[in-house]
Amino acid sequence: STGDASVDLHVDVKVLAVNDAPTLSLVDPGLETLNTDEGVAAFLNLVTVGDVDVNENFGGTLQLDVYCQGGHGGSVTASDSFVVPGVWASIREAGDGVTLKGGALALANALTGSYLSIAPVANFYGTLTVVYEVDDMGNSGVGGSLTAAMSVPVTVNQVYNPPTVTYLSPRATVLEDLGGPLNVDVAVTAPELGAATKMFCDLKLRSGNLIQYSDADVMWSEAVGSNSFTAGYMYRIDGSS
Repeated sequence: STGDASVDLHVDVKVLAVNDAPTLSLVDPGLETLNTDEGVAAFLNLVTVGDVDVNENFGGTLQLDVYCQGGHGGSVTASDSFVVPGVWASIREAGDGVTLKGGALALANALTGSYLSIAPVANFYGTLTVVYEVDDMGNSGVGGSLTAAMSVPVTVNQVYNPPTVTYLSPRATVLEDLGGPLNVDVAVTAPELGAATKMFCDLKLRSGNLIQYSDADVMWSEAVGSNSFTAGYMYRIDGSS
């Protein structure tokens, strides 16, 4: 006789894990840059990190480098006042930033809090670039280690720094009613001014008169490699008043 017949065939399909790249993204897409003032550190909390493979692979670890591009103008540091659970931090060999290791969630907690900061160097103003580079270290699946990178500009606003005056010479002594020469050496530092800028210092007495001998007695000398100037003035105190 004839009739319909069927056979069930079961085939096992093994799905191999393929490594997916880690991701870096802005916490707020509308906030793409940091703003701070000269000499003021700013928290780096604009960027977050993720990786589905590391989340799937319990104990998977990411390596994240955060540093100031070019190694000048500033440096990235990690707070030493508290510890983020699951995150290990070390200073980069170049000294311009830090290397963080940990799971995706732990690193995200470190990035979006007040754990990392960018500190401009003294008297620097302009634009810094903070670079983020993450490596999933092969977690997990075929395809080897995958990476991602992004950068965030940091605007450092100029802040006026007033000049400072330091007296270099010892305390001057003159005779009563006679007066005499008064040698005064002062160091004037003005970070905002260039080496070719002239500066002027006023020397005043609470009583008595100052008489400048001549312009030839005003001597200017620039300290090498800085914006510090030493001005030597030769004055005479008129003891008649």
